[in-house]
Amino acid sequence: QLGGGYRFIDQRRHKVNVGLGASAQYLDREDAKAGTAMLGTVFQDYAFTFSDRLKLSQESSFQVASERLSATTATGQQAEGNYRWKFNSAVQSKVTSQMSLNLRYEYDYDSTVADSRLRGDQRLITSLGYTF
Repeated sequence: QLGGGYRFIDQRRHKVNVGLGASAQYLDREDAKAGTAMLGTVFQDYAFTFSDRLKLSQESSFQVASERLSATTATGQQAEGNYRWKFNSAVQSKVTSQMSLNLRYEYDYDSTVADSRLRGDQRLITSLGYTF
């Protein structure tokens, strides 16, 4: 993978990064023909600091392939695209100087999945973090 980014905004409370990259992918699945494709990626991330104890972060990326690396279901349903979109957002609250409470939302859409009901995946995650 090769790429680069640029910090678009770099302030005390706000930080915004953008970038692009390229990579190669080899995919071999049971339900699809094996193949290699070049992938292009565009990404951005944002961080906002409310205070020393509360932070918000958000990141997203869009990836498109030069070839359709898609599968076909047993019923003959074919995937419709050659792209993937990811979105993540999180709130981090410091409980103590070493412990944090985190809430994270993740969404992943992959158009190369043949079954349209399974293309989107989302999660809501709560976690405790500890810094050593």
